[in-house]
Amino acid sequence: MHHNTTRGPAKGGIRYHPGVTRDEVVALAIGMSLKTAIMNLPLGEPKVALQLTRRLYLSANLSGSTRRYVSELIPFLGPDKDVPAPDVGTNSQVMAWVLDQYSASVGHIVPGVVTGKPIELGGSLGRESATGRGVVESASLAGAQIGLSLNDARVAIQGYGQVGAWAARLAHARGAKLSGWLMSVARYITLLESTSLLLMKNSRVAPEVSLKADRVM
Repeated sequence: MHHNTTRGPAKGGIRYHPGVTRDEVVALAIGMSLKTAIMNLPLGEPKVALQLTRRLYLSANLSGSTRRYVSELIPFLGPDKDVPAPDVGTNSQVMAWVLDQYSASVGHIVPGVVTGKPIELGGSLGRESATGRGVVESASLAGAQIGLSLNDARVAIQGYGQVGAWAARLAHARGAKLSGWLMSVARYITLLESTSLLLMKNSRVAPEVSLKADRVM
């Protein structure tokens, strides 16, 4: 799903999940477009996803499924077209398969076709923690605007995936106290109902999309 590529090549994640839907992919692509625009990056935003059963995901055929998937996407991929990255259900190993399959298809190695690949294949140091670090840094900057430090602050984190887990570790390292977890499904309840309650109490609310924006840097 390419939402908008007028700013530059598409840059977004590949998601593997048995319950992923088209509407979810569309919403994620739109969200990524907003984040790259906020950071003024010359990138467009896609999102791609594959519905995988748990049995297939755990099987040795995950490599084959990935390679077949990439083969179908070859005309749409490339450093100047679409550069995938890991997302829910994918990791550096999956990106290595994407890189290998794409390179084999075009006849030469193309390291720039993916990000989030293993270090030994040209990946970036710190990539695994980068998204969670971006959330913590954004929260720290937002807090500084109202005189609130992460040190001794109470935080609740939404989800415990790659982003949430690293955000928890990094926030804790800066002195924050973890007060609870919010399930991902609570995101829209938080936005639609809790935001109005927080504003009624004169609480400061930072838009989620802006807190996530520097994760794409």
